[in-house]
Amino acid sequence: MFINWRTDSLLFDSESTPPNRWETANSLIKTDKITQIPQIDFPTLPLYPIMIRKIDFLSSDRLLQTLPYISLNTTWSGLLRKQSLNLAERCKHYFADSTADHSIRTWQKKVIKYCEQQHRIPLPIFRLLDAWEQPFQTYNQVAFQSARGESFHLPTKITNDLAYFLGVVIGDGHLTCYNIQLVDFSPNHMLMIQSLAHQLFGIQGKISGEENIWTFHLNNKWAVRLVNFLTDQPIGGQKYDSLKEPFILKHDKHFRRHFWSGVLDADGSYKRYIGLTSKTQVLIEDFGSFLQEQDISFKIRSGQKYGRESFDLLIHPLFKREVSQLLIPRHPVKKQEFQTYTAGKIYRPRKKYSDEFALLQQENQELRFHTFNIKQMVSDGSQTFFDFSVLPTLGVLQCQDLLKALRIHLSWTQRQLADYLLIPEKMITSYERTSDITIQLLEKLLPFFPESQPKSLMLFLKQNDLITFRSRKTVAMLPLQPSNELLKLLQQLELRRDYLLINPKNGHKDQVRGKLSNYFSIPKPVGYKLSNSVVYQFARTFYQIGASTED
Repeated sequence: MFINWRTDSLLFDSESTPPNRWETANSLIKTDKITQIPQIDFPTLPLYPIMIRKIDFLSSDRLLQTLPYISLNTTWSGLLRKQSLNLAERCKHYFADSTADHSIRTWQKKVIKYCEQQHRIPLPIFRLLDAWEQPFQTYNQVAFQSARGESFHLPTKITNDLAYFLGVVIGDGHLTCYNIQLVDFSPNHMLMIQSLAHQLFGIQGKISGEENIWTFHLNNKWAVRLVNFLTDQPIGGQKYDSLKEPFILKHDKHFRRHFWSGVLDADGSYKRYIGLTSKTQVLIEDFGSFLQEQDISFKIRSGQKYGRESFDLLIHPLFKREVSQLLIPRHPVKKQEFQTYTAGKIYRPRKKYSDEFALLQQENQELRFHTFNIKQMVSDGSQTFFDFSVLPTLGVLQCQDLLKALRIHLSWTQRQLADYLLIPEKMITSYERTSDITIQLLEKLLPFFPESQPKSLMLFLKQNDLITFRSRKTVAMLPLQPSNELLKLLQQLELRRDYLLINPKNGHKDQVRGKLSNYFSIPKPVGYKLSNSVVYQFARTFYQIGASTED
């Protein structure tokens, strides 16, 4: 049975409605119309109904020139050419009652021309093929062109980089029908956003401005539609009534970390405190909910700014360490401010303890490792891993050859790689020779490795046997996945303020010392004390810790 654009079940909108009445991810999830919205495993983003809206079929007499074109390789061109008559018949029915209501003969001529001369075809025509979804399910991005031949691509999956970009747009961006506009005081931040947007969309956006007002322009109406769909931010007009954390990101802590880092890079402060200011109360409350889930204290205050009520969220300074492991700023200036602030001394009032473990230690309670902390685990297929991304400053050893091979693969100089990572060039030289690279920087490079390399952190570490880590002056080998042997070993230890203690009541302490040395490839502890920052952070992060249950 032939389908028509008016009744196409793939298209989200029931009628030909203007942009800010379109169905978005937020509205579809809120009303339980989620059959085509990726959920827990995010298989693919529904690009076709995001890029094509019903109003497109009535908005112009030159309809085909307003649509995105999908690029065709030789295989697809040959397949479409063979099916040109069948495809033309489907086009006749699909475009009926639109501004491109042509005969079957005319459609066949157009299909042949697209295949033989242009090697591209309007996306709605490609959608009529039986196997049209294959490119969207196979690749991380799909290549398109505008009618004028301007190339671009869109991601088929949510990524940390996309989540960060959405945060920047929410924080200080503006959408029009054809343009995403971002404003910032730092030209270097605009250069970083330009590089990020080119990676996400394959478009070289333009930067303009002077002194402390710099603007980045990304001209592509389908990138605008993707951002509008994922965030609910309106296309044109005031945005404050619509700003919120996108529902589609809320199931994944990592996406949320990068999203809120983007919001803060655009509209937050890391100087005397870490805080976010917005005219939208819902956005501030969403950020508060995110912090509350991480057990981070904050306060919200309101007042008048520029004739409109404004809201400030300020994070309690006692939670510098927790925030330093949660947020991942990329703004060149604010990132330095963030590192300076979070590295500062934490002044704690006497006899007041925000840390439950410190309180129990004060009461002379023995803190023991009970079981694994599943909140800090991540699943990848059928495998469960410790989530090392929550330890962003941990150094990964033995990456030298991988990093050098990656730079050669990208045809980048050390300076280009350093500019992307926002670090001094001499650090790249160090990384490629002897030094370890932090998990935070390694995560940023994962999308650029060849297709043979996993794009998720833990699978990447496992495939490349990267299990040796550094923190401060200590080095240790860490397991990437939980095991009963590991659990039993840690259950024989106690947590102290900055070290681990072999339970003095253990009658086999020498045997425990040997097991610790062998398991983590560290020097055999002397006495009862194990002082190794790598092992300490690992144990403190990935285990549930509480007072001893022994009598």
